[in-house]
Amino acid sequence: MRPLCGHFLQLPQQPVAFLQNRQRITIDGNAAHLFPSPAAEIAADVVGLAGERALLARARARAGSGEAQRALHLVDFVLDGGGRAFAGEALALKAELLAARAAAEPSYIARSILENGAAAAAAAAGDEAH
Repeated sequence: MRPLCGHFLQLPQQPVAFLQNRQRITIDGNAAHLFPSPAAEIAADVVGLAGERALLARARARAGSGEAQRALHLVDFVLDGGGRAFAGEALALKAELLAARAAAEPSYIARSILENGAAAAAAAAGDEAH
């Protein structure tokens, strides 16, 4: 019988996380990641340097080469740090990428989270279109 959470625990790329003083601290070997800046601030800097259109194009290229997770990070930069002009397009792409990740995910829990995220992104993309 396979352990239910073994899939998550055996992945070497997953950082070790623990709770200390009611604050989540992630240790991944890089001291600069100990107290990260807010994701929205980092995203705004990246969008300011590259632009939403270039980030979405790169995300599509990454997805086309089988790097859906990396593509999702690029899409999130647009969603977290960009303007509303590209939000609908970014949400639609995010829904597509999450659905693809869900289809390939063997873990029931992770697959459910990905499927729900895909549905939420698709619904939000529809809202942005109106």
